[in-house]
Amino acid sequence: MYSSSTKKNQQATVPDFIPPLKSTMTKHWKKSVLFKDYGQHFTEAFAEHPDNIEKRNNYLIKILSSAEKVIFEDVWGNRLLGDLNKNHTWTSISGKGNIDIIPGEIASHVRNLNGHVTFGGTFLSTIPFAIKYGVTKKLVFLKIQNGKIVHFESENEDFSRDFKIYLNNNEGNAVVEEYGIGTNRGIQKLYGRNAGFEERHPGLHLGLGGGKKGSHHLDMIFSSGKIFADDTLIFDNGYNDRELAKLSEML
Repeated sequence: MYSSSTKKNQQATVPDFIPPLKSTMTKHWKKSVLFKDYGQHFTEAFAEHPDNIEKRNNYLIKILSSAEKVIFEDVWGNRLLGDLNKNHTWTSISGKGNIDIIPGEIASHVRNLNGHVTFGGTFLSTIPFAIKYGVTKKLVFLKIQNGKIVHFESENEDFSRDFKIYLNNNEGNAVVEEYGIGTNRGIQKLYGRNAGFEERHPGLHLGLGGGKKGSHHLDMIFSSGKIFADDTLIFDNGYNDRELAKLSEML
């Protein structure tokens, strides 16, 4: 789907200083960052210190660990409800103690996820949805039952066609494999660059696919909405979270 895929005789060229570093990179690098994807937002992605993000992540996980439900409410009043049990675990990506370079996320697999939601935001995937559609305001209405997309509607005919192709390619693509909450306050907004830092933007992202063999992971990153742990509001329209105000003052 990339234009480069239509060209013949592709040759990868790198700066002269890269080849001598190849053995070291292969041995030590687990993940990498493509500077061209970040563009002018590279500094923004790393603006907040990992210590702050780690504290925020731990605080969020503490709240969610004592909750029975995690609830997302979009700006149109639709809701997604997910059940949490006492043994529910969350992964903290804070830039400390894990191989992910870009800090700012907690994530889990919420199996019993049900409800309706309207998606507005951007994407992250090797399938270039973000490149084609950028940052959207009200792109698609989703119906989710038991952690799986069972119906969708969109007024954008191109997206309806593309998303249908994606879902029909593998039954695992309709499964919500990841329930992620971005926690990096340095990232002010979404840009549609299809770059890894965007899923760290404060707020919800749902990761479809990637669990079943042959399925393909696609992150849907919401630009707005509220997240609740039971009745406790923990994020309000992405960046402007209320429940964490006191913690932010401490940092």
